[in-house]
Amino acid sequence: VFSDWNYPLSSGGKNKLANLERTTNQVRNRIISGKDPVDSFDEYVEDWYAGGGRLLLKEMQEYIASLRGE
Repeated sequence: VFSDWNYPLSSGGKNKLANLERTTNQVRNRIISGKDPVDSFDEYVEDWYAGGGRLLLKEMQEYIASLRGE
């Protein structure tokens, strides 16, 4: 399965991505609507990494390395 990230996701990555996309949409909408300050984005980024973003980035980097033959 390919995501908008354009690489095959692991089953763990699929679950993480679904949760992260949901959270991303919520945070973005709250900031745009003025319910949360723009500064809340910094906390969101930390939460994104901790909530599975690191796993997704690692998988993507490993996939790109495999395409390069590394």
